[in-house]
Amino acid sequence: MEKERLQKILSRQEYGSRRACEKLIIDKRVRINGEIAKLGDRGNLLEDSIEIDGFQIRKNIIEKIYIAFNKPPKVLSEFKKQDNRRNIGDFIDLTTFLFVVGRLDYMSEGLVILTNDGDLTNKLTHPRYEHEKEYEVLIGDIPEKGKLKLWRKGVFLKNGYRTQPVKISVLERNESSVWIKIIMKEGKKTPNS
Repeated sequence: MEKERLQKILSRQEYGSRRACEKLIIDKRVRINGEIAKLGDRGNLLEDSIEIDGFQIRKNIIEKIYIAFNKPPKVLSEFKKQDNRRNIGDFIDLTTFLFVVGRLDYMSEGLVILTNDGDLTNKLTHPRYEHEKEYEVLIGDIPEKGKLKLWRKGVFLKNGYRTQPVKISVLERNESSVWIKIIMKEGKKTPNS
């Protein structure tokens, strides 16, 4: 039977996100076959003894959850409370860990998917799969042609990283604002978003 990275196994068994499960391993709280686990270790719940804090993990058949959620503005795309702002957890009453697929900024509104399916989350969010994300944005005026050209080529961030190119088109224009459509294959989380 195929072996997987321990953090992937732990995440699928609802011990948290892969990052949170990596921390469990780093903190030496995980053992595999009696040995303290380290990042990079692989295992299989059917063949290996995997423990967290001395408790044996059993393979659970976990029912997959998929929720389409229309995130309103002024709501964080998070479940974990960071401050006094509302977050998705204020709307969804589940004790099961859920990933947020389609993360939106605090002021943005739109569809996100909430799921405990780590494999689907990875396939929809990891840049290597190059899934397009489509946004309709209301702005005050059409950006200068030079800015549109820059966005279409990719923008350099403060850390020197160049984003992938985006597709931009004007949908509707009125006296005081413009709706534009932006299609991108990657997104970057910024502070306070």
